[in-house]
Amino acid sequence: MSVSTLPVSARPQFPQGLNSVIPPSICCHVTPETSWGAGDAFECNQLAVVHHVATEMDYCAAHWKVVGRG
Repeated sequence: MSVSTLPVSARPQFPQGLNSVIPPSICCHVTPETSWGAGDAFECNQLAVVHHVATEMDYCAAHWKVVGRG
C-alpha cells in the first residue's frame, strides 16, 4: 500500500506538489569600478543558482565561488 505525502492542490490544472515554486532570480553580484569615478561597474544579470544565507543574496555559480572565498 502506498501513502502519498505530497499536499493536494486546490487547483486541479496545477501539478501536484509544485504549489510553492520560487520564481528564478538574477545574480546580485556587481563588478566594482576599475577606479573611483570610472563608471564602469556592471551587474552580472545571469540566472542565480545559489542563495547565500549570510547575506540573503542570490548568485550565479561563477560569482558564488567568489563570494564563498570571503
